Formats: sequence, structure tokens, C-alpha cells
Amino acid sequence: MLLAAPREKQQLKSSVAPPRFRAAATALGLVCACGAGPQHRDGGNQTAAPISGWVVLVTEGNATGAARGFFGLAADLESMIPCLSDGGSEGCCLVPAREGQAFSSPVIFPTNVAGLSAGALTLTDVTSMTGIGQLTPSGNTSGVGYVGGPLAGWASGDLLEVQASGDRVPAFSKSVEAPPPLAGLGTALMEAADGTLALSVDAGSDFTISWTADSSGDLVEAIAGGASSATLVECIGAQVDGHITFPASLLSGQGGTWGAITVLRTRWSSLPLADIAVGATWELGMDAAFE
Repeated sequence: MLLAAPREKQQLKSSVAPPRFRAAATALGLVCACGAGPQHRDGGNQTAAPISGWVVLVTEGNATGAARGFFGLAADLESMIPCLSDGGSEGCCLVPAREGQAFSSPVIFPTNVAGLSAGALTLTDVTSMTGIGQLTPSGNTSGVGYVGGPLAGWASGDLLEVQASGDRVPAFSKSVEAPPPLAGLGTALMEAADGTLALSVDAGSDFTISWTADSSGDLVEAIAGGASSATLVECIGAQVDGHITFPASLLSGQGGTWGAITVLRTRWSSLPLADIAVGATWELGMDAAFE
């Protein structure tokens, strides 16, 4: 297991069948780098070990976007997204810092696994036939990752493509459709998102975020946090559920602080994330007072 510390989380009820979230083989085959080879950008040689990872494109509105990516040996990344990789979990809430993870919405990056290079990543909006941007691996021989932005934006429903030139992770091309915003979030959340009024959250009680459910198969994440990233709380569930609930047991550390709540809807090219997947995320952030 990747996690060194005991897991502290709350299971959420879900109407989605557990196999949808299990870290098993997907319809796409595992991507392998096979045989010995020269040194690569991440400092390693090619091996026959299966490789996992993802690239996710994130936008708040349609004007600009950002992207992040991480690749590693599949055997090291079994718990890459802890909430979705423990053999049947239907969604959960956790504090990433307690899991030995570094948080970077809308995914959790492992802190004790060396990231691998896939070369340059070229991002394209296929629908509008425009370039979004290019990411290059950053880091050193102990591991690399991908972070980029601001990038050109895109519209909901556009087909977004990621092409990797290849390195220790072989070249690949994958695409995903950008999801629409979550509907039905309610007046209080939307007023907080547009800056009209900060959201008031009772940190001593469970806090539920609801939306209009559909059968898209998208995942929804919600992150609550004050000034300290060490107390961030993340909940992951399914769009079809129509709600996510932060348990009071994990929110209690936020009491008496100003912070934020972020809601994210992500559509993946494949689920579960046991292969190399590409995701597109709609993000909505708002100020919050944790009382």
C-alpha cells in the first residue's frame, strides 16, 4: 500500500455500483515501457513495468484553464486516489495530509513516488481546432510532474485531446469531452461563488452540498479548507448521487477560520484510473466562513 498512515475517512452512501470505482484493468490496456534503454528526462531507464497516470485539464468558467499531470509505475500508484482505489469504496472523505499525500485539486499526488516523464504534452481543443497549450516535465532525477497555466480556455462539450511525445512513458494520444457546470447548486453557493456573500459553514455539524444529478458517469469532488493546507478536507463521490456530505468529525478542525470551498466536476476518458487517463474538470470556488 502507498499510504503509511492509518486512513481516517467517512464513507458516503452512493447509488453507483462499487466495481465502477475499483482500481482494476480498464477497457484501455495497461501502457508499458518495455526493454532497456538510455537515460530519460526523469533519470530512469525504460522497464517492462506497467505505467499509470493522468493528465487533467481544469477550467473555472471558459476564459482560461490550467492542467496538471503525473505518471508513475502502476505498482507504486495503487492508492493514487485513495477514495477510489480500496476495492469497492463508493466515495469517501479524507484529509490528504493525514494520508501521506500532497493535495492538488482535482487529484491527490503521492509524495513518496517518483514521477515519470512522458515528454512534452500538447493540449488541443479538437472541437474548435485551437491549441490550448503545451506542458513540459518539471523536476529532477528524483521524479517529475506537470503543472501549467494559465492556458487557453474551452467550452463545455468540446473534445479535448492530450498528445504526449513520449519518454519513459511511451507516446500516447487520448481525448475527453469537457463536462458542463453542475446544475442546481443552490442560491447560497452561487452567491458565494460570485462574491455576493461568503458561505457560512457550521464546522460542528455535517455540511452537505447538493446538485442536480444525471447519469453522465462524472465524478464530483468538494474541498473545504481554512488557512492551513494541513487541514484540507476532500470528499469524492459520483455525479449521479446528487450530493456530497462533509462529516463534522473532519470539519471540526476548520472551526473559527476563514477559508474556501471548491466544487469540481470531472469527466475521465476511462474509469477506474488504473491506466493512463485524461480528465476534464469544471471548477467552482467560493469564500467560506467556518464557524
